Amino acid sequence: MAPYASALRDTQAIPGVPPPPPPGLNYIAPIRIAVRDLLIAHSFSILLLSLLIALLYFSTRHSRRQPIFLLNVFTILLALAVGGLIDYQTVQTMIAPLHPTPLSFNIAIGVVTPRLARIVNLGLFIKALADATRDPATANILIARIWEYAPYLKIEWFAQLFDNSYASGFFLYRLLLHNKETNRVMSRKTSESSFADTIRTLLWVAATNFVVPVLFSLAQIIVVYRGVDVLIVNDIVLVNTSVAVIGVVFATVWAGTEHWASDQSRTALNGSEPSRIVFQNPLGDSYVDNAEELPYAHQQQTHEPGESPVGWNSGNRTPKY
Repeated sequence: MAPYASALRDTQAIPGVPPPPPPGLNYIAPIRIAVRDLLIAHSFSILLLSLLIALLYFSTRHSRRQPIFLLNVFTILLALAVGGLIDYQTVQTMIAPLHPTPLSFNIAIGVVTPRLARIVNLGLFIKALADATRDPATANILIARIWEYAPYLKIEWFAQLFDNSYASGFFLYRLLLHNKETNRVMSRKTSESSFADTIRTLLWVAATNFVVPVLFSLAQIIVVYRGVDVLIVNDIVLVNTSVAVIGVVFATVWAGTEHWASDQSRTALNGSEPSRIVFQNPLGDSYVDNAEELPYAHQQQTHEPGESPVGWNSGNRTPKY
């Protein structure tokens, strides 16, 4: 009863704040918010798990030793860990409203990117959130004010928009250069088909890795400037975090499957060359003399025992067809 009595005294001292629910009960409003967060986080966790399986399936022994593969696996595992923390936080919000989640969970959920300006800005933002959550009775109101009026979130989302645009554009540029180098060493007919595959690949990569994350970043900036409900902003943040991870990894998986299919087609073309025919000397010596690439049907011609094969010229030991 001590947490309930303490929370009751805090809410009575602040006008407009409802009293805490009795022990063992909870209000419908926070349950609805928690269920929304739970559905978003859990749905994207399932998608990320499927994407991790696809990444491992299409990888090769060589690609698994590349830094990009290790970074993609680490990114997916990090996103799955964030999804697990969100699931735990939302469940605790529903079943234990008088025992709020520790601040360390909220800090761990935040994604910190290796940019000095963004790290400093996020540090100030986390400090403001930590000060706002010292009193559980007024935490939600103060956090909503920080999200709506403080500049930290706007700075972070503009920086995120720039990073997404820069990284995606550089990725597409490098992919285009790689495909040009590949097409130079192939035949004209194969190059024409590869060019169509390249355009198709770039279209999907651009849609998943560039357009969708950038659109969500723009949506975040628009809603925060229009003063939309903080709960809607929270939902967009949850979706954008998972979409950014899915877009980057899906682009890598898609490019990897295209390279895998290209390697398979080259292997099939190399294996379709006619084999060399080996003639047996009637005297018993096995040799290859002026062997030519012949169709498989010619190798199946039969002859009577003791006779030379059809078209055999014993003078120059060269078959005639």
